[in-house]
Amino acid sequence: MDPQENDNRRCPRTGCGLAAAWCMVTLAVRAIAAQALRSYGLRRSRIRPLEGGRGEAFGVTAGDGERFVLRLSKDVSAMALRAQLDWLMSLSQTGEVTAPRPCPLRSGELFGRVSGPAMREEYLFHLVDWIAGERCESPEAFLIPERLRSIGGVVARLHDHARAPASTRIRGLPVLDEEWLIGRLSCLSSHRLAGLLDRERVAALRARMHALCRALQGLGHEEDAFGIIHGDLGPHNWVFRGEEPRPIDFAECSLGFFLYDLAGVVWSFAGREGFHEARGALLEGYAPSIALRQELEARMDWFHTAYTLGWVLAQSGTPSYGGLAEHVPDVVDRMV
Repeated sequence: MDPQENDNRRCPRTGCGLAAAWCMVTLAVRAIAAQALRSYGLRRSRIRPLEGGRGEAFGVTAGDGERFVLRLSKDVSAMALRAQLDWLMSLSQTGEVTAPRPCPLRSGELFGRVSGPAMREEYLFHLVDWIAGERCESPEAFLIPERLRSIGGVVARLHDHARAPASTRIRGLPVLDEEWLIGRLSCLSSHRLAGLLDRERVAALRARMHALCRALQGLGHEEDAFGIIHGDLGPHNWVFRGEEPRPIDFAECSLGFFLYDLAGVVWSFAGREGFHEARGALLEGYAPSIALRQELEARMDWFHTAYTLGWVLAQSGTPSYGGLAEHVPDVVDRMV
């Protein structure tokens, strides 16, 4: 099975021979995707939903066998999407990192617009090259030190490119700064806290978050610490061709702290045996000197704290993770 696609098992609900995820995609969205694809002049193309089945990203196989990813977006601005694709195009031209390259429409634009059912909504769409590779078959395979050192090197090259003049001129991306992470724009400022925590814990959590916010403000937004980031570099967004790590899915591309990007690679493994060794291997690949690695590792703890609290609080109100709510007090006690 291709790691970025669903397989051909029959849907247990309908019995159809399509991938199960197809049954989660409405005919209307499929029609929109097909309409968008015509803007590229690809003949006899086959499309199918990518893993996750939410219906906004599709694998495309052209008549000649060439492969692409088509993405439909309703919740992103044209300015942000243009900035994201401009950066990806400039990254692909360097050849320093194997990453999705945007494919221009026949008009030369990097994205287009297509109307939804009954013209009531508009989607932005774009097409990028398919990145060949395999996902890690297990968490243990992802956490191999040599593999994490290679990933650290790739992330360093991504961030080096973000510091290049061509990147610093790009405007329009969302900003993931300290206020978004743990300040007034984050879920930590929400009134929902009162429903999850007692008054004393709320006060202790807010004090901890204010301290973290001041620490992040101390990093500043200069180009050595802050710039264009991938935004979601967890294991699900890496494929490997041999030993070469390749990042995929830049849909969360933003302006943010480079350490937030780096911490995201291994954040989901926090608490596992060997986590600190894994993080150390990642930093070895990312930073050239021992002194710099030690400095970065201390600061990464800030971002792991922010990741953990933000994720738990955000997911505790969703149907899939509603049971997390009862664990929020314990998590907060450990964090503060």
